[in-house]
Amino acid sequence: MKGFFEKDFLLISHRGASRYEPENTLRSFRRAIEMGSGVIELDVRRTLDGHLVVIHDRTVNRTTDGKGAVSGKTLSELRSLDAGKGERIPTLEEVMGNFSGQCGFVIELKEKGTEKQTVSLIKAHGLIKDVVVVSFLKDCLREVKTLCPDVITGLITVFGIGCVRSALLLGCRVVATNHHFMTRRLVSDAQRNGLLVCCWTVNDTKRGEKLAAIGVNGVITDKPDLLRA
Repeated sequence: MKGFFEKDFLLISHRGASRYEPENTLRSFRRAIEMGSGVIELDVRRTLDGHLVVIHDRTVNRTTDGKGAVSGKTLSELRSLDAGKGERIPTLEEVMGNFSGQCGFVIELKEKGTEKQTVSLIKAHGLIKDVVVVSFLKDCLREVKTLCPDVITGLITVFGIGCVRSALLLGCRVVATNHHFMTRRLVSDAQRNGLLVCCWTVNDTKRGEKLAAIGVNGVITDKPDLLRA
């Protein structure tokens, strides 16, 4: 991994500076970069009319003033909603266009059917070296590697058991586990097999320092200022 992922320890902004700004919005990503974040994490889903938008939940209920499934709305309908502080749900292309060259991207695919367009946008914006595509969904990761073997992928898991083997079988370079289940042994096993290890979601400074001390390669946090040192 090169570019924005060269650092020994990465602080990855979870949906941007989501502790301080509406998550997964341009405002949140901009704030994260202003706070010194070198990598932003975001979530991708597909609209009714086939556009890729940046939103975490299956529905818009929690993060906007609307209701209903993301997949049941057109881009125009989604863009009419307030995602907080007057922000709109951005498209993946819009995020890339605004922040390419300013940060790396960890793109989480939340559903099948988003792989081809995501890879196409990565290529179109020249971001292969600046992106890691991650997912809980193994089929998504397999499809991304089939479409473009050069794109780095990462497997997200909750528990650490078996995650190293699963990641290797999928051709992943990264494994990301819930921080509550991160251990020194898991870090050692993953790194011995050539994997980078990240954990989510860490918002306590002391916990972040402890994880850094056992050798994790990065933490995903809602607070880009979690570990300023």
